[in-house]
Order: sequence, then structure tokens, then C-alpha cells
Amino acid sequence: MLRISALLLLHLAVYVHGQLQGPNGPGACCLTDGSCTVTSPATCGDVTVNGRYLGDGTNCLSSTACSGACCIGGTCADTARGACAGTFQGEGSTCSTSVCAGACCNDEGNCTVIDRATCQNNGGLYQGDGVICAETTCTGACCGITGACEDTTRGECSGFFQGFGKMCNEVSCTGACCRDEGCLDQTRAQCANTAGGTMPAGLYQGDGKMCNEVSCTGACCLADGTCEDTSRNFCTTMTSGLFQGENTACTDAVCTGGCCQTNGNCFDTTRLICGALSPSGSYQGDGKLCADVQCRGACCTASGACEVTSRDICAGNGGLFQGNGKMCADVECTGACCQANGSCEDTPRATCVGEALFQGEGKMCNDVACAGACCVPSGVVGEFSSSCQVLSRAECEDVSGLYKGDGKHCDAAACSGACCKENGDCEDLPRDECEDLVGSNYQGDGKMCNDVQCSGACCTVDGNCEDLSRFACQDAGGFYQGDGKMCIMSHCDGACCLPNGECTTITRASCDNAGGLYRGDGKMCSQVECAGACCKTDGSCEDLSREECVDISGAFQGNGKMCNEVECAGACCKSDGSCEDLSRGECSDLSFASYQGDGKMCNEVKCAGACCLDDGNCEDTSRYDCVQIKTGLYQGDGKMCNRVQCSGACCKLDGNCEDLSRVECNDIDGRYQGNGKMCNQVKCSGACCLKDGTCEDLSRFDCDVLPKAQYQGDGKMCNEVYCPKPIGACCYGKDDKKCRQDLTKEECLSTKGIFQGEHTTCNDDDIACPKQKMDFSNSKFDFGGGLDMPEMGNLFKDFKLDMPDFDFKNMMDGIDFKMPGRN
Repeated sequence: MLRISALLLLHLAVYVHGQLQGPNGPGACCLTDGSCTVTSPATCGDVTVNGRYLGDGTNCLSSTACSGACCIGGTCADTARGACAGTFQGEGSTCSTSVCAGACCNDEGNCTVIDRATCQNNGGLYQGDGVICAETTCTGACCGITGACEDTTRGECSGFFQGFGKMCNEVSCTGACCRDEGCLDQTRAQCANTAGGTMPAGLYQGDGKMCNEVSCTGACCLADGTCEDTSRNFCTTMTSGLFQGENTACTDAVCTGGCCQTNGNCFDTTRLICGALSPSGSYQGDGKLCADVQCRGACCTASGACEVTSRDICAGNGGLFQGNGKMCADVECTGACCQANGSCEDTPRATCVGEALFQGEGKMCNDVACAGACCVPSGVVGEFSSSCQVLSRAECEDVSGLYKGDGKHCDAAACSGACCKENGDCEDLPRDECEDLVGSNYQGDGKMCNDVQCSGACCTVDGNCEDLSRFACQDAGGFYQGDGKMCIMSHCDGACCLPNGECTTITRASCDNAGGLYRGDGKMCSQVECAGACCKTDGSCEDLSREECVDISGAFQGNGKMCNEVECAGACCKSDGSCEDLSRGECSDLSFASYQGDGKMCNEVKCAGACCLDDGNCEDTSRYDCVQIKTGLYQGDGKMCNRVQCSGACCKLDGNCEDLSRVECNDIDGRYQGNGKMCNQVKCSGACCLKDGTCEDLSRFDCDVLPKAQYQGDGKMCNEVYCPKPIGACCYGKDDKKCRQDLTKEECLSTKGIFQGEHTTCNDDDIACPKQKMDFSNSKFDFGGGLDMPEMGNLFKDFKLDMPDFDFKNMMDGIDFKMPGRN
């Protein structure tokens, strides 16, 4: 009926009294089904017709006027535009005159004539149907970060490729660099330069885009609703503002917006005020006012149904809120459920349970892959090579691999990435090679060295800041702020939650000294909450300060985490391996029960785990059965035998290493390094502090046989320890009669004393200043009216005498006591 109406409309519009009419002259109009009629361009383009006008004076006499060549995968078919699933060559074209292939440039700079789909699938750039290689240039300008330019292939370009056929004499490899002080035309490298961390990097606007074409300032909306025209970097790093974009101005910007509450209400306010209501308030964005937003949205229920409601009501009914302003017509409440074996089923979230992984509402099985990249082990549990295979999650776990995620591909960087070394250098390595390096920090699979910065701000405990490598910061006792986060962008003081629940902004050291909880460098008190949920032993909850919670033996859930966000009961793994959701106190009353944590329920945990037996074998069992019956070493609830190693490195007395069970290692007097920690991961030698204060890396046995040497531990080398200088007895004072035994030789000589030798004591019989046995029989001491105990004590102290050394009979005869009642 619609087709007849459309044609009738066309003919009525074109013919009046048998004469051809139309203000712009009539012409052929092709409809989507390939049919043709003559009409005006305005009528042909009407939405009810949706035709394609061929031009004034054209007609429908040719049977092929409204059909054309359709190129699909290198083949050709004459069809209507609407029926072409490939590339339509235009009305009136025919397969006999059209070419369905063209020049394709690949990364190596080679050119082949193939169809569009094959070219794109191979990562090439298709130059167009009918274009031949003789007319094509498959190289182009490559701009290096220093501004140098080279005509090369896309694959050989290590900089920024400007496009096929676009050569160096046609491009500029410099561009506008927006900095806080203004705009400079610079190379990409000059723009990225931070002058050793003393200034932030600039924002490069693109090769060939110069300062006279851009604006480097814009409106910056501050949290309190005020506005300041500034640079992007200053706005985001120094004021924590929201930059509205280059070339914007505060005169045009609106720095308030709608604040959607979880109950569906909305009020216009500043970002700061709305953020203070979090999580009950959700700021919709600067300039996006309540009149423009919707504070209700689609809610996907557990059954997969959809209803429009507020966030609160949705959560209260166990639903999943899809976002403010999202309507049910815009969402899909079922999604792909990937089973561990790689199979897939479209289902509601609630029914995708167990080991299955829900891919998200609206993401269906035909949109996802339930297998993905798996970094295959190099042969040792816990180590991974750069070898990658596409496997299901279960298959990857069977080979103890590292699963990268459903649908992830094995590209060149899938199982390797940037490795930040302890000295701040960077090298692209597989994960296991990086983790084998002491002090290294793996940045993540696929994240390469040219994407990361291996140094960052180091906040010292006194609040000062220095840009260092991670290792150097830790060695200095500082707190590393993160790779690439430099001092100019960091704050080394922050919010401190005091035990009484109050908040103050001080340094980490000051916070620790006050017994507070430091919330992080750069965090302000306006951003944190210093009270939190306190789970009591009976399972009830109350919002308290940490100190108040500890006083009632509660479990504090964290500052800012309130009772309406937590669950104060959890899974209790009983001695027989069964599970019951109980309060912490109820679980602790049961023998050999293990509480899994507040809010972690039985449907989320396993109450059995790997038990490493004395012979190195492993058995999945309950904690009680492992410890009490089998006398094994329990590896933890939910940690099964297929994920643990029940043998480990055994450091022998001679410094050699062998992978053995714990019992086998103990039988040979070895030192067991731990389950799963193998010989290629440990060192069986360590620092040996010699008696002269020097250090040598030796085996434990070689160190133990040396006199007065002290072994510092396996793997702890001399460059990591301090070996104190030896001390000994020192004779000093008048006639060298005083003695101290806690000085080094250098310290003794500095007091003009006589050092008696390393490791000697004042009690040794052969030292030059021995304790003296004094004879007072020929002496006459007059203590002026009596000898009281303090005076006697001072006497002993002055002569460094011990009580047993005195001949008290002679002493009594030699002392003139003047006591009451005695002559």
C-alpha cells in the first residue's frame, strides 16, 4: 500500500492536465527497490519517497537506469542500490564497465590489486575500485618525535605516519604545543619535554597544526561553580577543575549542572556540592541542567525484564540500573553468558552463575567470543613466556595459563609489556622475565615502553618531594606516587583521619605519629569521610569512628564506607568443609571455623582448599582435615591443588639449591623457601657480616664456620645490609682505670683511651684495666658524720667497682664511722 501511495504521489506531482511540470525541471528518480519514475528533485527527496534524483532532463527509458554494479568481495552483480550489500558503483553503472578491485597498500609499502574486503582484512589501505598500482604511492612522510621527516613505508615508520602518498615536501613535522605559559610551535619531542620534571609536558596539537590556527586556553569550571580561563594542564592538575575545551571562554560556559539523586529527584548545583552527597548524588556535567536531564532510567531486573525507575528503587528490587536517562527501548536486559568451556548462551545476568562469565546486558553471543588470548606458562608454575594461544578460560586454567579475557586476541604485545627496572630504565619484556628482575615493576601486557614513564614523584615522610625511580624511592623510605606522576603534579600531604573521627590535612609522618589513618598524598578532607561502618560481633552495624569501633571489638569496614553499603555477615567455612552465612562472632565460636569476611557469602566462596602434605603431594580437603588429620600445610579456602605447588626451593648448607618438599628439605638440614617458590626464583647465598665489620656474600654454611660471623639471610646480599663495626673494651680516664665495652676502636681512640681488642669485655681477666680489689686497711676515710648508702654507691661508681670485689673487713677497719652512739 505504501509503495502504491508513493508512486501515486510522484505521478500527481509530475503530471497536471497531461503536461510535464516542476519548478526545477523534472528528471529520473530511482527508488530504493530499483524502480524509476520522473519527478522533481524536491519530491524525489521527500522522506516518504527517499529516492535518488539522477538530474534534470534524465529519464527512465533505459531498463538499467536505476540499477548499477555492486562490488562484493571481488565479485560483481547488477542490482538496485538498496539491495547492494557491498560497494555500489552508482546508478547506470554495469559490471561490464566496472572494476571490483583496486590498489591496496600494505605496511611494507607493497601494492597489490585486490578487492576492498581482502585489503582491509589484511590491514591494508584500499585506494579505491579501479585504481591501479601504477597510479598509487604506497609510501609516505614519517614524522619523528624530534621533527625529522623521512619518506618511508607505514610499517617502517617508528614515528607518526602522515598517510600514503603524502610526502615530506608536503607536510610539516612541527606543530602547536600548548603550555601553561602559552603556545609554542615545537616538535613533538620538545612539547613532551618536562625539563627533568620541573615543568609539565605540553599538549601537542598535531603535526602541521600551528599556533596561529589553535587556541591554547579555555574555560575551566572549578568545583565550587566558579570559572577561570586557563590552560588545560593548569585546569586539570593545579585546580582539579573540569576543562571545557580549547577556544572556549567563561563568558559562554555554565559551571553548574543537574545533580541527580538516587531517588530520582534533581536539583541544579555545583559539582562540589553534588559530589559531597556521593553516592546519593550524581553530577550530570557542567552546563547540563535538570531541565535537560532525566534522573530516572531503565532498570534490568533479575529475570531479564526492564522497567523505568529511580536508581534506589532499582537497587532495592535487586535490579541493575542502566543509567539516568536511559530508557527500556534503548537497552537489552539479557546478554551473552560465556561458560568456562567456551560455549555461549544469551540469558539474564541472574542465571549466568557458577564459573560462567556474564558479558554485559545487550552484548549478545553473536557479538562476543567465549575464548581469548592465554599466556602459556614457560614450564614453571607462576612463570609466563611470551607464547600466546587462543583458548577457552577452562583450557587456559588447565595449563596454568594467564587468561587475558573473552574475545582478546594474541597480538604481538599480548603477553609482554614495559618493564620498569629498579634504576628507572625501561625494557619491553615478557611478564615472567620482568618479574625475575629484582626491583622491577611490570606495567601490564600490551603497555610498551614508549607508553610509560619509569620514574615518578617520591613523597618523603616529612612531606618533601623528589622525582625518583620506584626502587630509589623505596630505598629512601619514601612513598612512590606512581610511574609518570611527577612532583609538579603531586601533593605530599593529605587528609588524615584521626582516631576520634576528625580529619586534618598533614603529612604522612605527622598522621602516623598521631595514630591516624593517612588517606593518601594530595587527598583533601573535603574528599574523604572519617567515619565508617562498624560490624559488631553479633552481626549488627553502626556508623562509628575507627577508635569507637575498636573499643567495642567491632570490625571497622573503612573510612567512608557506611552501614548502608556493607553486609555484616559472611560465609563461615566449618571444620567439615560445609558453609553457613553467619556473623563474625557466631563463626569464631565454632572450632576450626574460618570466617571469610563481612559481605562475602557462601555462594561466593569455596570451603575447601589445597593441602600440601609432607611428601610434597597435594590434596583438596577442608582446613580441619588438612591440619588435624593429615598434618599438612593448608593453602587457603578456595585455593585448589591445580593452582598451587607443594614443593619449593631448598637452600642447602653448601649454598646449592634443589626443588624439594618441605620435609625432604628439613631432613637434609636445608632452609625451605616456601611452597611454589622454585630454585630459579631464589638465591641460596646471602650477606655474611664478618667480625671486622666487613661483608661478603657467602653460603650459610661458609658463613657459619667463620668465627663471630653473622649470616643475614638467604637472598639478602651485602649491598642491602649494614654490618656494624666490632666493639670491645676501652680503658680510659685517669691512669686508664675506667672501662667501657660498647665502643669501636676508633671511638675508643677518640677519647684517648686504650682499646683492648675487638669483642673483649670489661670483665675479661686479661684486659689492661681490670676491676680492682681495693684494700682500705691502711686508709682513713672520714665521711663527715657517717657513710650513708648513696655515698657508698657513688664510691663504687667512681672506682667502677662491683660489690663482690671488696674486702669488707679491711674496709670497715679503715673507715672512720661517726655514727650516733659510737666513739
